[in-house]
Amino acid sequence: MFRQIAAFEIKYQIRNPVFIVTVVIFALLAFGNIASDNVNLGGTGNVNVDSPDALAQIHLTMALIAIFIVTAFLSNVVLRDSDLQTDSILYSTRMRKHEYLFGRFTGAFIVSFLAYAATTVGTVIGTAMPWVDPERLGGFDAASYAYALFVLGGPSILFAGAMSFAIATMTRSLMLTYVAIVAFIALYGTSQALLSDPGQRALAAMLDPFGLSAYAEATRYWTAFERNEQLVPLEGLLLKNRLLWTGVSLALIGLTYALFRFDTEGRRSLKRRQQQAQATTPPAPVAAANPLPVVQPVFGRGTAWQQFLLRVRFEVWSVLRSVPFLVLVALAVAISLANLQNLDQIFGTGVWPVTRVMTTVMSGTFTLSMIIIIIYYGAELVWQEQQVGFSGIIDATPTPNWVFAGSKLVAILLIMAILLAVGVLVSVLIQLSAGYTNFEFGAYATLHMLDYGRIAYMASILSVFVQVLVRNKFLGMAIMVLYIVSLFVLIPMGYEDPLYRFAATPGASYSDMNGWGHSGRIVVLYSPYWAFFCLLLFVGTELLWKRGAIESLRTRIGAARHAITPRIAVVSAVALVGWLGLGSYLVYNTRVLNEYTTEEDRERALVEYEQLYETYRDTPQPRIVGVYTEVDIFPDERRYALRGRYTLENRHEQPLDEALVGLNPLAIVDRLELEGAEVREHDPKFNVSLLALDPPMAPGERRELHFEVRREHPGFLHRQNQTAIIDNGTFFFSLDGTPYLGFNRNGLLIDRNARRKYGLEPIDRFPKLEDEAARRDSYLRQDSDWVDFETVVSTAAGQTAIAPGYLLKDWKEGDRHYFHYQMDAPMQNFFAYLSADYEKASEHWNGIDIEVYYDGAHAWNVERMIHSVKQAIAYCSENFSPYQYRQMRIIEFPVTAGRFASAYPNTVPWSEGIGFIARVEEETDIDYVFYVGAHEVAHQWWGHQVSSANVQGQTALVETLAQYSALMIMEQEYGPHVMRRFLKYELDRYLSGRGGEVIEELPLYRVENQPYIHYRKGSIVMYALKDYLGEDAINRALANLVTESAYQYAPYPTSLDLVRNLRAVAETPTQQALITDLFERIVIFDLGVEEAAVEETADGRYRVSMTVRASKFEADGEGRETEQPLDMLVDVGLFALSPADKDFDETAVIQLDKQPIRGGRTTLEFVVDRRPAQVGIDPYNKLIDRNSDDNLKKIGL
Repeated sequence: MFRQIAAFEIKYQIRNPVFIVTVVIFALLAFGNIASDNVNLGGTGNVNVDSPDALAQIHLTMALIAIFIVTAFLSNVVLRDSDLQTDSILYSTRMRKHEYLFGRFTGAFIVSFLAYAATTVGTVIGTAMPWVDPERLGGFDAASYAYALFVLGGPSILFAGAMSFAIATMTRSLMLTYVAIVAFIALYGTSQALLSDPGQRALAAMLDPFGLSAYAEATRYWTAFERNEQLVPLEGLLLKNRLLWTGVSLALIGLTYALFRFDTEGRRSLKRRQQQAQATTPPAPVAAANPLPVVQPVFGRGTAWQQFLLRVRFEVWSVLRSVPFLVLVALAVAISLANLQNLDQIFGTGVWPVTRVMTTVMSGTFTLSMIIIIIYYGAELVWQEQQVGFSGIIDATPTPNWVFAGSKLVAILLIMAILLAVGVLVSVLIQLSAGYTNFEFGAYATLHMLDYGRIAYMASILSVFVQVLVRNKFLGMAIMVLYIVSLFVLIPMGYEDPLYRFAATPGASYSDMNGWGHSGRIVVLYSPYWAFFCLLLFVGTELLWKRGAIESLRTRIGAARHAITPRIAVVSAVALVGWLGLGSYLVYNTRVLNEYTTEEDRERALVEYEQLYETYRDTPQPRIVGVYTEVDIFPDERRYALRGRYTLENRHEQPLDEALVGLNPLAIVDRLELEGAEVREHDPKFNVSLLALDPPMAPGERRELHFEVRREHPGFLHRQNQTAIIDNGTFFFSLDGTPYLGFNRNGLLIDRNARRKYGLEPIDRFPKLEDEAARRDSYLRQDSDWVDFETVVSTAAGQTAIAPGYLLKDWKEGDRHYFHYQMDAPMQNFFAYLSADYEKASEHWNGIDIEVYYDGAHAWNVERMIHSVKQAIAYCSENFSPYQYRQMRIIEFPVTAGRFASAYPNTVPWSEGIGFIARVEEETDIDYVFYVGAHEVAHQWWGHQVSSANVQGQTALVETLAQYSALMIMEQEYGPHVMRRFLKYELDRYLSGRGGEVIEELPLYRVENQPYIHYRKGSIVMYALKDYLGEDAINRALANLVTESAYQYAPYPTSLDLVRNLRAVAETPTQQALITDLFERIVIFDLGVEEAAVEETADGRYRVSMTVRASKFEADGEGRETEQPLDMLVDVGLFALSPADKDFDETAVIQLDKQPIRGGRTTLEFVVDRRPAQVGIDPYNKLIDRNSDDNLKKIGL
């Protein structure tokens, strides 16, 4: 009987249209992932789209998505018979419980798995498409597909089926089953977010029923080579995870069997039993009735409005008190509270809960609940009367359609607003608990209730309209699911214009400094555009409202023509005129005042620029040696005017007869004149001019280039509107409005896949390290050396305008405020302008004016910043060279311009998003405000004294040495125990970054502006080198580098000079070999403690024995590893408390010194005075260890 039941279930479910639709959806999603450049999961960078890793990721991800489909199949097993009222017939047969239940489950599970297996089919078909780049395919490997489908995805499908099977059995409700599934998914996501810290990832991996975290942990540090060539071994956390959740699945199936009752009485829901009990209760005696008054019904406009208000109240209240809605609210609140625990953390350090950050968190945590309300309640509100068999009575009443349609629409809008208001309440309570009382309710209202809520409100209207259109509730819900999906896929597919993406806008930018600024005005235009369209949807909902027997859409459309009243005609006309009128104005702004360009258009422009001007790549050009500008910033008009002159010099040995001058293509050029030159060609698309020099410019000759440029922003764009020139917090770079000379390498496509797409040959990111000709150029700009700099900048009254240099004077003329800056020594041609209404904190220290310009609401860390500046200047001046300036300034800019800090000569623009709101309170917190300040100040040496050549390794000389300086300053301030936690983050980011490399990983001394190398690996390398050679030796080498290279140009210094100076202070062959490993090779260690034991000696001391494992590997650029001999000194430590513990400090160190370690296993013994709780090899993460989690081991009691 089991086989027959299972076979019947398979046939029944396969014939279900849901199965066909599911197969098509899964196959198309997988197909698109392979066959489309716009959708990519797993196969990024150098990783093939059909690699074992990519196949694993797509199958794991689709298994997570499949939970909703699996629920439809498996919950149906439990609920179908009672819903069809065939249960009493089936239960009277001779079927046994296990045959019935397990037969149904098995059949439904097989169908679910077959639907999920469409992922594999779609992927295989996608790889066969002729347009797929063959360079991105690794070839068909059946084992990889089978492993991804059965080993990785299979247990996830089984768990999803078992869970929905159990929930449906316990709740006897499809609605509650889906609510429980959604709650589970939300809690799953929240738990994974809370366990994202490196120290908790193993726990996150075990608690992930879908295996995504376990797989991510197993492949976290895999390189492109490993991802392309290897199946992840079924061992360790991945094996434990799959076994654990397979066991949980079987336990759930067993629980379901125990709970299932093979009788109709036991299967009735509590509500049905209550209803039956009420129906069989004898009616109470009825007292003699008094004569009733005669009521004369009145059906007019007033009655209709009363009916409307009563129905709105009824609809809203029925939802608010429903269990699913309460679950959704509780779910959103729980997720919010969980996410707020890690509020905007950097290095594990939190921030003050400013309203901007709170609304950002809320915009993620409430989305899932909102989507469910849109899809589920949009359907329930329309269909509820029909579902309970009451529609015939309601529809027969003389109530106008607008009452029914309007009450449903208003009700769902109020429900959504209530949900959003709960988010505001939760946020305010969190702020209060943190001692923060600047609630900014206006920001809550606009950011959260209106802007974030906009799509939710309008999608709710669309949901009701769709349900009115269709004759099947579930079809309507499916259409809304497709709409939700479209929100994520239309832009990547090239459909960018918000005019046809329902409820979309160009995107708004909000900051604490500037508020909404001009972007708010853009949103205000798009919102009524879609509101008018929603009004048309309301009219359509009213005209097509279902009454009585559900007729076809065509019939209802025909009837709607006769139902148009003057009111409907007027409303429709107003809505249509408003929609078309605003739409026309939006088109005027985005396509007439501005050029409409998509991401693909921008990419094609890069290709065209390269094809047109590549011949000028190595053409000699004059050099910029002096810069003078006059800039007028008009923040409220989002524009500036710039006048200036360059002093150009021919620093080549031959005369120059032409110069290629380019500007930002978006700039308006009013004047471009070079002495003794005329325009031979001008390209308006790229704003490039070819100037003929007549007479030619002789070697050593200087001439002046005069230019007048405007940057204006008429109207607005369909997306990516500029955030540089704004009401309060203008911040733009010099090349935004000043000319450059020669071929612009920054305008090239680098990605190999993108270049292949357009038929371009691969190119190097930078010239080779050995390219002597390239050493004539600075890494910052290839048209300039050290320049004299002077600028006069004006801005609106009430604001302060800032640029590098010393303020000579400032004055006011009318409503303008002028500032005159001049640098007293040559500097790199690298500057920016800022303007805002600033507060100012300053301190005169050791002859240096330290200033912080900040928003008045962000004063928390100003003193900390000043302290970091002083400590950094003191350390670098003492160890490298004197500080070259008489001032140092930090200037806050809005988060809308980015989350970074950047070092210009004596000036550091610093985002409000990465330090000004940091909340550094505990002694164990990583003080990243201090770290960022120290890093940026260190750039006054590494970048503005020593400026590297434009060759490989350029950022090792600048960013890596700034990292080293910041680490030493931090260690001096906070001690080495804090450095362990910082280096752990850096190690994790470096190893993770290797897998995302788009070309190839290079040794540190050849780094090609790869942040995961020059920042993350650079930190570890320099800290390790300091540990082995000594801080004094490293600093002597760097001081000598400054002495020989400061302000040097043509040739600029390179990383070879850095390595040479480091080798000069290395005293032993071992130290020389270490420099080779750290800088010139890609070396990875595998260190770990395998065994550890302790025993007390007769004299009361403790003998500790430990066995460590050690290996050393050298990798190539793709990650292929070759084992190398290992024989070196490595830190070994004994601790009373784990170095990973937040409370760890130097008092917990029992012994820490270097021990000789060879490849393989080494057993070490120590006798110490205190009993250690943990032992470790390389416990402070000074070496690049592929798995540093096993470096520490507890010692049992």
